[in-house]
Amino acid sequence: MNQIDLSDSGTRFFISGLQNRNWDSLVDKAFTIIVDGKQQTVKVLSAYTKDAKDIDCSVYVTAYSLSGISVWTSERLLYVNLPKVTSRYDIDLCYNGLKYIAKQYPKAKIQMLVEGSSDSDDATIQEADLSAEATKHAYTVPSETLKKLIISSSETVILPGVRRSMAFAPKFFQTELKDRSDEEKVEMILDAMIDLQWLGEVEPRTDLKTFLMRWNPEISNFKKKDYNELLKAYNQGKEVGLSWSVYDYMQLSPGDECYMMCVGGKHKGIVLHGIINSYPLPDKDWSGNGRKTFYANIIIDGMAPLEKGGIISEEQLKEKVTSFFDWGKGHSGVVLNREISDRLNEVIDDLVYERNQEEKDTLYFNVDKDTFEAAKNGLMDHVTVNLTEENKENFIVAHEDGIALNVKELPMYSYGAYLCNEGKFPYVLNPINRIHLSCNDKNIEVKVRDITTEATNRFRFDDEQKMPMSDPQGKGCMWKITYHF
Repeated sequence: MNQIDLSDSGTRFFISGLQNRNWDSLVDKAFTIIVDGKQQTVKVLSAYTKDAKDIDCSVYVTAYSLSGISVWTSERLLYVNLPKVTSRYDIDLCYNGLKYIAKQYPKAKIQMLVEGSSDSDDATIQEADLSAEATKHAYTVPSETLKKLIISSSETVILPGVRRSMAFAPKFFQTELKDRSDEEKVEMILDAMIDLQWLGEVEPRTDLKTFLMRWNPEISNFKKKDYNELLKAYNQGKEVGLSWSVYDYMQLSPGDECYMMCVGGKHKGIVLHGIINSYPLPDKDWSGNGRKTFYANIIIDGMAPLEKGGIISEEQLKEKVTSFFDWGKGHSGVVLNREISDRLNEVIDDLVYERNQEEKDTLYFNVDKDTFEAAKNGLMDHVTVNLTEENKENFIVAHEDGIALNVKELPMYSYGAYLCNEGKFPYVLNPINRIHLSCNDKNIEVKVRDITTEATNRFRFDDEQKMPMSDPQGKGCMWKITYHF
């Protein structure tokens, strides 16, 4: 299907000079509109997180239409994103909020990101114009954009929104509504955005993008030792992140995913995966060349050792994903097209599954074969064999998880049976930072605060009974691992 996707994200505003504010209260008071003579505040989403530097952040989506605007705050800055095609209600929400901030906090500095000309990649940050004329001009942007799209030959046009995307078919307007004026056609689309049916529960965004970050450890100020320290913290179950330069920063939004490609040294390939949790942040050029540079904060949710070829090597990318895309050359922070990103995710999922199967079926050295078979036969699919990196110890691990919902400190217990020597500390397999709970038909995401381990009884695997048996002289050790939320 031939379709057009508006890749730019509209207008972005940066507000500084608002340190230590109550963001919830500020957003509630600032971003309001008058509808039918009544002041309206429509906050669709509030979320709280931390950026890569462990600074508290808040993300809001406020809207009186399908599209909406997003407000992202950190310790020192507030960002507002206004989509290119949206209703007048959301434009009013945006400018009303900015004018409120300008009036209440005269020392605040309100700037906006302005794209360069069509033949230039440059963009500038300049003082925001909040005059009546500027607001009036903002009304014309969606209309003029839609007029151009309606006469396109595309089957489908996707209008990216913060709250939810919207699609329409230009051919329908060209044929079925050919007697209507352009203005009437535009109003039909904009009116559909404010239909009251969209003011209830909405589905998550479906137009999230995939970015490819590139890293050359031979020239970057982020070295291999920095990566290995990050990997160590990640393997310990800590929440880790990075701030990385982004070339296609105008297309970036919180929630987008990214892969990092190592393009220098012996081990070239994708080494980590993460989720973007900020809007593009202007900062100094990491290389010291004075270039205009924007960065994104990344929360990492998957890493692999460089020495093992990362998650997927450059050769595998060319062979299994596509050889028509130059994985090793180009800017950092470029958007992958949907075809490549879908194929990349599919290939990596298959590789991870294959490796997990190999680990389950592989008997590493120094593990007694009879004990291994007894454990595997007795515990069936719950048994995993794992070789740790730090002490080269082999563990046979059995999991049994339970969740208690009626206590103040929500515990999740994992009982692990470890084949290990006396005094060895257990290695926590698959440490989790968050867990999704289902309660009253609602999904709740809870962040893990801490992990504690307690040694309990020792045991041996009984070959006849096909199960672990208590034995003070046994080589096995039972541990209780508690996730504190």
